[in-house]
Amino acid sequence: MECWFRTPRRWKAAVATKIGRSRRSTRCWTVAAAEARSEKRAIEGSTDGRLTEKAAMAKRAEIATEVREHADSLRGDDVAEFYRTMESLVYVSNDGALERATELADAYAAGLREFLRQVLRRKREKC
Repeated sequence: MECWFRTPRRWKAAVATKIGRSRRSTRCWTVAAAEARSEKRAIEGSTDGRLTEKAAMAKRAEIATEVREHADSLRGDDVAEFYRTMESLVYVSNDGALERATELADAYAAGLREFLRQVLRRKREKC
């Protein structure tokens, strides 16, 4: 039976090898793994760990702004713009985004109603 403390060491070596580091690397394997994932470490200003309520609300507002900007870039694709606009409302409520999402939903529903009318019209013409 293996000792319990040997398994993590092997796992760390396997992870280090998979990300292109040698087993005997002097760098910590967690730092190498974080670099491989291209994530910021907590010391570099990431939001790792517990956040204050104020910091969490600021981060949610930042994410909502990014999502809304992406939704604005999707102006030609109404469905994708609708989904991204609704996603931004999950983070922070915004009356303008809610109105835009409602407009997009109404336009999509109107398009579906018109499509169904055309389908029914074609069926009637065939009979």
